[in-house]
Amino acid sequence: MEKLALQILILCFYLGPITYIVADKHSSGNEKNAWLVATMFFSWLAWLTYIAIVPTIRRHRYRIARIAYLKTHGHKPHLSPKHDVIIKNDI
Repeated sequence: MEKLALQILILCFYLGPITYIVADKHSSGNEKNAWLVATMFFSWLAWLTYIAIVPTIRRHRYRIARIAYLKTHGHKPHLSPKHDVIIKNDI
């Protein structure tokens, strides 16, 4: 009985990061699939990398889309020159 409980605990420990990525809304499509495969092979290391990288990428994509939208509708985006250079290079 103790072996079964230990095996269930180990399984939950292994599936924790995978469950987090499946439920997370910061990534989608092939990007999410790639993170899932990486997490299956490298478990916690890939999961910690996912937590560090993906929300930052999402914010950056949102900023670029917002600037493009504002520029097409005749509004001048209020950004510092540093951000404007980053966005000009990305678009």
